[in-house]
Amino acid sequence: MRKNISAILFLSVFATSLGFGIIAPLLPFYAQSFGATGVWIGIIFSAFTVSRALFMPMMGRLSDRYGRRNFIIIGLFLYTIFSLTYVWARTEYDLTLIRFAHGIASAIVTPVSMAYIGDTAPKGKEGEYMGIFYRFFFVGFAAGPFLSGFIAQYFYIEWSFYVMSAVGGIGFILSLLFLPESHGYKGAKNVPFTVLLKDGSMQAIFILRTTQSVGVAAFMAFIPIFACEKIGLNELQIGMLLTITYMMWAILLGPFGRISDKHNKVVLAILGSVLMTLCLGLIPLTDSFLQLLSLVLIRATGGAIVLSSTTALATQIGRDHGMGSTMGVFNTAMAVGMLLGGLSSGFIMDGIGLDYVFYAASIIFMMGIIIFWWFMKRI
Repeated sequence: MRKNISAILFLSVFATSLGFGIIAPLLPFYAQSFGATGVWIGIIFSAFTVSRALFMPMMGRLSDRYGRRNFIIIGLFLYTIFSLTYVWARTEYDLTLIRFAHGIASAIVTPVSMAYIGDTAPKGKEGEYMGIFYRFFFVGFAAGPFLSGFIAQYFYIEWSFYVMSAVGGIGFILSLLFLPESHGYKGAKNVPFTVLLKDGSMQAIFILRTTQSVGVAAFMAFIPIFACEKIGLNELQIGMLLTITYMMWAILLGPFGRISDKHNKVVLAILGSVLMTLCLGLIPLTDSFLQLLSLVLIRATGGAIVLSSTTALATQIGRDHGMGSTMGVFNTAMAVGMLLGGLSSGFIMDGIGLDYVFYAASIIFMMGIIIFWWFMKRI
């Protein structure tokens, strides 16, 4: 029964992440077609994360009280509808509002889905189950950029929004028809957020996740522009580059999830973070497709290590403090980092230059690693 439930949820998450992956590489160019500057691109990307940061803790906590199923179904339905509204955008303001609304739908689906998986994960296998969850997520995310590159190369960019809506609808239908209810981990306490955030381990994870996401925002929003302007790649090549990168995450998350269940999760998180920040800082030095591909593959390896170990730690915390609340805070850290990274990167690109977007994000992430190590050392 547990395997059947997980399979349904994984397929729903795959459909949603495929839709998100379709739009990610095209959004900077779509925004530029309206005359958006680097700052506006950062704002448009950040609007998605602002709504996620505002709504994820609330949705996770509510799902602890009222169950997971209906939240997932409603979130997927909204995700499907909002995907169509990109076609009607005519200005940067329109795109910003649409991204904010789309972020609300994502804020419902992401933490509640993770909490659902956390509910079903046996003790001692938190990393393995979360690794499988993210494997499906990144398989969808990996297929998205390639598909969007193909659409942009041979059709109209608006078609990508229709496809995104269609695959989100698949996730909605699957969950509506087959997903049973889950009311949380038995014996978990539904503690206030203030208590959860006073947990030393949660504080350390929040800081690492936030600073890591600053780098993720810089990478997602500006690597397409860097690859196009600095190296001369076309949309299809950029889509292939991102597809290969996220496919690596999908391949590695399962094995690293099992490794994190057997070894020191803190050491693994630090090791993966160091790999990520070094590769991020070296991106401006690349001048060919192969060089850039090599760096992003190493970065993907580090990311798989970090994600599997930190989600395993968060799942363990969720058993005591409420899985939905914990996953809400865990994902809010990412949203905060994406917000800060998107806005700051836009200003840095317009004020100093594109290369410094990656240098600055790398430095911020390194500071987060140091703070994470210091916090966990005290526990």
